[in-house]
Amino acid sequence: MVLGKHTVWQMVKVAIAFGLIGIVISEVNLESFADLWKRVSVPWFVLSILAFYTSIWLMARRYWLLIGPQVAFYDLLHFVLYQNLVGNLITTVAGAAWYVGILRNQRNIGISTSVSSLMVARFGDLVTLLVSLTIAALIVWREISTVHLAVAVLVFVVTGIAVCGFVLFAFRHLLFQLGTAILDRYQLKQNPFVHSCVDALTECVNQKVTAHPVSFAWVSAYSILILGSMLLFAYSSLQIFGVHIEIWPVIFVVTFTQLLSFLPIQVFGGLGLYDFTYLYLYGLFVVERSEFAAVIVGLRVCYYLANLALLPLVIMTGGSNRLNSAEIPMKKENV
Repeated sequence: MVLGKHTVWQMVKVAIAFGLIGIVISEVNLESFADLWKRVSVPWFVLSILAFYTSIWLMARRYWLLIGPQVAFYDLLHFVLYQNLVGNLITTVAGAAWYVGILRNQRNIGISTSVSSLMVARFGDLVTLLVSLTIAALIVWREISTVHLAVAVLVFVVTGIAVCGFVLFAFRHLLFQLGTAILDRYQLKQNPFVHSCVDALTECVNQKVTAHPVSFAWVSAYSILILGSMLLFAYSSLQIFGVHIEIWPVIFVVTFTQLLSFLPIQVFGGLGLYDFTYLYLYGLFVVERSEFAAVIVGLRVCYYLANLALLPLVIMTGGSNRLNSAEIPMKKENV
């Protein structure tokens, strides 16, 4: 049996994930792990869960702002719950695919509309994380001497991506006209594949990205609130196991790790990738390595519990039927 490139790449990502989490687990001291569960704080656990669900609610509000009144907010909240459940337990790409498919099949929302809402939301997150990482890195700069180069490269690359994204969006009509003029000059539109791509790009370029003239300001505000709720989730999760650390190191580690989530190499909610990064970066702030390795395993368990707790809600709201029908259409349809 010949494996496709996609299958091989998925196998590589899974191997990397389990390899990295294996490294973290190998650092765990059994005595520290047994002691870890004795100091679990239930109030902090409840607060972390509330912060996690608040971030999902804010994401739904942001999507609703971008899509407009075509979908009731309560329904869109359900869809975002499914998206996060699939994205956090499988892959982010899978979650995005569910989101697009559900909107298309359940509410007849055009693919270009749902994809545009995803791209604008992710762009808002990217810029917010970039600003947050830059500020946090400057504050803790002396303590992160071993990762100065990595942080500088990450900030430089993300800044470049953000600038390119803004230019592409701001001048999308001009760039599209220039591209189609080149295709016409060399008669490349006669190719069926090129012609279908041009049709798809035409729909995307002409698509209204926001439903309200001040939506971009609100998108930025929601991105900041979402990051704030995720930081509260991260800080509360550390407090569950009695890890006392200042807020700026937490902001630095969380924003650095969240920017890594834009790379298409994570599976199962960043299994291994996030855990290994946490182990190394928090170690820069004088957190005992073997004890914190046990904390990371505990954080991973809490993260999965927070996501799995959504399953009853999905079932109660009839999510299984919607998930089964959320298949992305293979042909272009006008909406």
